[in-house]
Amino acid sequence: MKQTLFTGFSPSTRPKDMRIALSFLLFPWKWSSWKKGSFRKDITASIEGYFGEQTNALVYDSGRSALYEALKAMGIGKGDEVLVQAYTCMVVVNAIKWTGATPVYIDIEKETLNMDPEKARQKCSSQTKAIIIQHTFGLPANIDALMDVAKAFHLKTIEDCAHSLGARYKGKLTGTFADVGMLSFGGEKVISCVRGGALITKDRDLFHSLEKSQQALPESPRRVVRQHLLHVVLFPIGKRFYHLFFGKLLLKLVKVLHITNKIIYPEEKVGKRVPWYPSKLPNALAALLVSQFPEIETFNTHRKHIAVLYKKALEGKTSIEYQVDDASHIYLRYPLFMENPRAVRARAKHKGVLLGDWYSLVIGPGDVDLNEAGYVEHMCPVAEERTSKAINLPTNIHIQDADVPRIIATLFE
Repeated sequence: MKQTLFTGFSPSTRPKDMRIALSFLLFPWKWSSWKKGSFRKDITASIEGYFGEQTNALVYDSGRSALYEALKAMGIGKGDEVLVQAYTCMVVVNAIKWTGATPVYIDIEKETLNMDPEKARQKCSSQTKAIIIQHTFGLPANIDALMDVAKAFHLKTIEDCAHSLGARYKGKLTGTFADVGMLSFGGEKVISCVRGGALITKDRDLFHSLEKSQQALPESPRRVVRQHLLHVVLFPIGKRFYHLFFGKLLLKLVKVLHITNKIIYPEEKVGKRVPWYPSKLPNALAALLVSQFPEIETFNTHRKHIAVLYKKALEGKTSIEYQVDDASHIYLRYPLFMENPRAVRARAKHKGVLLGDWYSLVIGPGDVDLNEAGYVEHMCPVAEERTSKAINLPTNIHIQDADVPRIIATLFE
């Protein structure tokens, strides 16, 4: 029986990462450094070095916390509006709402899955104070046009680079165009420490405001850090033996017994805050990032290579639509659009391939409360149409060339 192939479930975790996590869990002399230690400073320096001179970085427990802190430092609050695209995640919406501001949903371009600049311009009002520019699946948005909108209406700008670490727009790294760039190191991102985030900016005044706020944040609870470290160890084992009963049982138990963390907590799906957000990035998780950070280009080169193989394998398949191809695309996942995607995913799962569903709802995941998000049906018709057909193929480092024909075969009867 062949091993199961996964799109998600911590796709960037390597044996080396498991050893790092185990060392923090098993060695008593490391227990005191779960929260505080030198790795937090090390990863901050790595981020600043990667994005170039005059870049200042700050790290947080998650991308969602980083985004909230950025909005707060920019003075966004009650009565303000923030432009955000549909075809996004509820945690982005929550960060806006937790400041007291109102998310204003902008429809997407069908070809890019990124915010439509003209529709953004049409939604601007005297209450609009900021715009969040998302680079969906690692394809840079039309930054020039969106920054023109921001300039015309005097908006604060944030780049959501949760999908696009390492992607470039006209030769420059995403995250370096706006007032601030937000990075995410969640379990299914370009690199991962299970849960983590960062902000980058060249605005010294903004940095000092962010730094003051960050220094006042609490440390992540020890229980939460332990869950994240156990995730790094247990999920790869569960995946390795998922095609057998043991693997499924292990992943079921860690979920039911709350041994590991959740990607998004039930409270967040209905717009409520989790008590430990925002907080500082734990030192133990920073150690995982320090290990993975030098691999950004290697990981992304692999993703692009697998994407090329998918494109070749799908030539002539007229029943499938694609996100636009672009040399700057890093393909965090390879998105496709087909009729009846739920049936396709079910068939693929039966054949041992777990395809992704980013996004099966205009605000993901598929079981969030759209009323709490402030989204009204038909508000963004292009995004709604795309979600009705969305499927993602895996591009992560565990997908090999020989896996591509098997994955493609699951898409068809």
